[in-house]
Amino acid sequence: MKSKDKVVWLINEYGTIPENGYGGRVFYLAKNLSKAGYIVYYVVSRNHHLLNSGLSNPKHKIIDGVNVVSISSIDYSKSRSVKRIMNWFIFNFQLLFINFIIKNKPHFIFASSPSPFVGIPLVILSKAYSAKSCFDIRDVWPATLEALGNIKESSIAFKVMSWAEHFSIKNAEIISSNLPNLPIRINEVLGKKKKFILLPNGYDETEMLDSQPLSIDFKNNIPKDSLIVGYAGSVGIANALEYFVEAAFKLKTSKVFFIIVGEGEKLNDLKALVKHNELKNILFLPKVPKNQISSVLEIFDICYIGWQNSKLYEYGVAPNKIPEYFISGKPVLHSYSGPGDPVNLAGAGITVPAEDPIAIADAIELFAATSTTELANMGKKGRQFAVNNYCYKSITESLLKEISH
Repeated sequence: MKSKDKVVWLINEYGTIPENGYGGRVFYLAKNLSKAGYIVYYVVSRNHHLLNSGLSNPKHKIIDGVNVVSISSIDYSKSRSVKRIMNWFIFNFQLLFINFIIKNKPHFIFASSPSPFVGIPLVILSKAYSAKSCFDIRDVWPATLEALGNIKESSIAFKVMSWAEHFSIKNAEIISSNLPNLPIRINEVLGKKKKFILLPNGYDETEMLDSQPLSIDFKNNIPKDSLIVGYAGSVGIANALEYFVEAAFKLKTSKVFFIIVGEGEKLNDLKALVKHNELKNILFLPKVPKNQISSVLEIFDICYIGWQNSKLYEYGVAPNKIPEYFISGKPVLHSYSGPGDPVNLAGAGITVPAEDPIAIADAIELFAATSTTELANMGKKGRQFAVNNYCYKSITESLLKEISH
């Protein structure tokens, strides 16, 4: 059967499109599958916390050749809202009746977590349509929630989610993930190996070429005579940016300037910490549209990303920021304690232990003492690593192999 005759459904409850959010990995997989000639449906929730403020996903719209279809849901904005949990069940129940919206029968169904419950309609639908199924795991729930202290292993919620995880991994034909060590989890759940494909977060080539300039006001906030160490992305608990701020305190008399670009639930706490310590060497700037991220990174001399020190990351990490940082050609400072460190693998910068502001400050001083030639070399290594491993067009090839068989 030719690709133009094949229909692929990609399901992602927390999916967005570039005009109302980040776009995200599953959307770019869908976009590249469409370019390859497949009829692609991208099924998302109408409302969720990852959409830009005040925006919803379109009910039905064709974007970059992808049929975006949204399922009605309760509107909410906070990640810890009870409405988010309610939407898990609303979304997955409605998936069972998606045939009333999508008339083209699928040959391949791809359903992405974090909620393990999406694996249930995935298995049911794939059997009903005799379609090949792929369960995509981006967050290892309920293990992630337990590590964060949100639920206990003895709780009913944990047991129900564990059952759903086991059911989904056991019954889906293929397991995929953006986490490099996810096969470890598969073995923990099933006690054996299963077909796995790695689909990492990446970058979109066309968006890189369509980068838009920053406003003059934005640029005027940046000092001209300092080493700029910057972070661009979500400002949440998992990003552990309090240690970045503490490093700024330790380097407050140096010629290093810190920038945080973004928004999130920890932003006000970080601003309060800066104000309490009367720091003048750190600046908070608002979130920018996705097509301006490249322009933001051009301002940075060093790109920063950090994590909590948690067993949560034993399966590896898959931040959106690493591909963006690498393709920008800038050196990266990575505060991370776990396996599969991409910065170390690429030789693209310096990695220090997580939650260690002294180590972060020391690494920044080391960067400051490094020649511009060596810094540029780190950036080149990162960029080449991104070209080799993080281009969505290439990443989609791994999925195409499974769909075409």
